[in-house]
Amino acid sequence: MMDEDEVPFTRLTPGLRIICILTIFLLVASALGETIMFLYSWFFDEAYSQLVQGYISYYTVLEEYTIPTRGYVYLGTFLLDCLNQLPYYAAMFCAAFLFLNFYKGKVWWYGNVVLLRSVAILLIVDGVSPYILSPLQILLFTFSQRPMISIYVGFTSDAVRVFIIGFTLLVFCWVLAEARYLFEENEYILKKGSQRKT
Repeated sequence: MMDEDEVPFTRLTPGLRIICILTIFLLVASALGETIMFLYSWFFDEAYSQLVQGYISYYTVLEEYTIPTRGYVYLGTFLLDCLNQLPYYAAMFCAAFLFLNFYKGKVWWYGNVVLLRSVAILLIVDGVSPYILSPLQILLFTFSQRPMISIYVGFTSDAVRVFIIGFTLLVFCWVLAEARYLFEENEYILKKGSQRKT
């Protein structure tokens, strides 16, 4: 495998470099902006009560429970909500680093495949995580009384869409990695052949 220094440098056209910078700005601004709004809703708004009401409207049996508004349930809910948001924001930052490499001319660097694969995996995790975290949240709400274990069945259209996009990117990374490996193998064979002739 070629080192980073051995990867051919590809200088993009000025217009394409501007688009790369704009894309980086949009990705980072989106991730940071949504993170700030998320934290604001938790510390200065009614995020917890709105989340509890959302669960109660979906699981009406929760009306029989007294859900604490403070303590470990509040903290646990905040941490679970953070875990639920984290994959998407991490995917945005990985995508920003990918476009930064393009801007620098590192178009054929293997690290780009790793970054794109990370984006794909994070998007898949983002699509699946609510189905893991929601049952944990219900268990947390009911743990001090009669613990309730729920099984999340079915998928929302948004989750399916994100999962398909993530899976498609993952297959694309697989193809890129295979193509790059074959390219490097051919380069190695050609280099060995030219050395023997000399």
